[in-house]
Amino acid sequence: MASHLEQLPITPLKQDPAWKHVQMFRHGDRVQLKCIYCEKVFKGGGIHRIKEHLAKQKGNAATCLCVPPDVRDLMQQSLNGAVSKRRKKDKIVEEIMNVNLIPREVDPFDNECDADTGVQFIGAPHTLEPSPNLLLNGAGTSGGATGDNRRKRGKEKSFANADSLAHGNNGLGAKQVNNHLHAAIGKFLFDIGAPMDAVNSIFFQPMVDAIVSVGSESLLPSQNDIRGWVLKNSVEEVKANVDKIAAAWGKTGCSVLADTFPSLYWTPCAVCCLDMILRDFAKIGWINAIIEQARSITRFMYNHSVVLNMMRRYTSGVDVVESAVTRSATNFTTLKRIVDLKHNLQSMVTSQEWVDSPYSKKPAGLEMLDIVSNQSFWSSCALITRLTIPLLQLLRIVGNKKQPAMGYVYAGMYRAKEAIKRELNKRENYLTYWNIIDHWWQQQWQHPLYAAGFYLNPKFFYSFEGDLPNEILSGMFDCIERLVPETIVQDKIVKEMNCSYKSGAGDFGRKMAIRAREIMLPAEWWLTYGGSCPNLARLAIRVLSQTCCSLGLNLNRSSSGQLYDVRNSLEHQRLKDLVFVQYNLRLKQIGYEEKIEDSVDPLSIDANSLVEDWVREDTCLGDCSNSDWMALDSHAVNTMSLGSPVDGIDELGAVFDDYEVLKRVKDED
Repeated sequence: MASHLEQLPITPLKQDPAWKHVQMFRHGDRVQLKCIYCEKVFKGGGIHRIKEHLAKQKGNAATCLCVPPDVRDLMQQSLNGAVSKRRKKDKIVEEIMNVNLIPREVDPFDNECDADTGVQFIGAPHTLEPSPNLLLNGAGTSGGATGDNRRKRGKEKSFANADSLAHGNNGLGAKQVNNHLHAAIGKFLFDIGAPMDAVNSIFFQPMVDAIVSVGSESLLPSQNDIRGWVLKNSVEEVKANVDKIAAAWGKTGCSVLADTFPSLYWTPCAVCCLDMILRDFAKIGWINAIIEQARSITRFMYNHSVVLNMMRRYTSGVDVVESAVTRSATNFTTLKRIVDLKHNLQSMVTSQEWVDSPYSKKPAGLEMLDIVSNQSFWSSCALITRLTIPLLQLLRIVGNKKQPAMGYVYAGMYRAKEAIKRELNKRENYLTYWNIIDHWWQQQWQHPLYAAGFYLNPKFFYSFEGDLPNEILSGMFDCIERLVPETIVQDKIVKEMNCSYKSGAGDFGRKMAIRAREIMLPAEWWLTYGGSCPNLARLAIRVLSQTCCSLGLNLNRSSSGQLYDVRNSLEHQRLKDLVFVQYNLRLKQIGYEEKIEDSVDPLSIDANSLVEDWVREDTCLGDCSNSDWMALDSHAVNTMSLGSPVDGIDELGAVFDDYEVLKRVKDED
């Protein structure tokens, strides 16, 4: 029979254990399964029928007379586990339907007036009545693209998948369950005054999963539980995590401590310095004028729901305002976003929909039409973008919380000045911007750490043609003298530099090491290939493992503030432990926050301090009757990145041949 059957491969995607004991064939347009023990062919029924066959379970399939006992027992265990799992899922579905869905008429706050405050509680419209006939699926959304975008960011999983809720596929029931869940979470956060981005915590989804897994058997923790054994266990868990991090300090020479020991450098925050540079760029007359014109567009759009909805439709849901790590950087990231969306905005203001809109007749609407139709405006925006992209790129690098940036700062500043010179050509023109950079970078440029970081980064060191500038070598020697107090070790480092590192001898010259110069972080490269130069490698890892950013965490200071008000020594220690847990758990979330950084809603309170100048309209303080936030079309929001070139270190390149940039020559007049 096998002669006219085409055997098919069993792919790794088929995870059921029964697939290891069958062969799969194609017969015409049908797929057939064959037991490898008794060679019985099954023309239908799927893998579950094979499993019953191997388990010798009578009913849907003939039993296998040749199956080994251990295989038979394994198949029976698999069948029993599937039945138990299905019953548990059905129980959860029943609990959700019978306990969580509360009829609307039992709400004591619905459309009633508070006698003390005179505030009327207004019930939410279109509340669905629970129905036993509703079948649930695993969409897990509350409607629209907002839920979809959250799932794309890995922030929101469905409450339960299709199997775990029911055997049907009616999305209305799933939406009803999730709406009730989301509303309950929202009321809790509103009641305690928590920020709305509390749901961004990496610990939020595990909390929900734990509640769902326990089901109706769960007992809510008391206040004493939270402040007692729960806090105690969290302290121990965080301490264990901190100990793991501290174990790496001996290898990298880095810690979280900052002081004035003679073997350490104190350097200002590079992000703050770059922010000052961008702030002064924005004060230059023609740049400031373009920024104000662009702001007039965004303020008009973001203060009228009709215009904002229209804009988002024409931009496929992409917001025009793009927040960055600082307010000054936001000015230029938003200009870049506006340039990227040029044709979308022009299509909007020339559409019949815009012409027919009453907002197109308003003074701000007419001004928007003039600006968007002005070619000079777009040319200026494009030039500003080209002048500032390298600075924004460096800002992104030094502010990156996932990789140390010490090895890239020198190269980033070179690229920034090189780009300005290339765009403006005439020396009297580009020196205006160079002088701003030099003014704010002066105190950092003189620190040897940045020069040593450039020298020890193999990506840049081995690509440099000719002799390195003396200031880079001097910075490297300064670091050796400052960070390595033992003179014997200093001499060994210099010898290893001259004999091995400069010539690329030994492991440094391996093909693997050469390829790794471009793809590995410099500290990892030294850790991997620096074994023949242990003293130089130890110094290199210490320098290249340093961060350059001191931007603080967005922490709730209430707990730390209470420390100064508590006089009881036992409670004081409890609060110290709470602050310890809070700060370190927030540090644990840094990598996760980096992933969602580009998806901040410009209208969010959390982004207000960064984008205020782009969305604030003073007239709204007096009359907001035409600015109903509930009219916003949340389905149109799209957090997809437009592919801004400020996302990595690849744009830094590897060619540094402009002597004027290297020497930082200023105007001699």
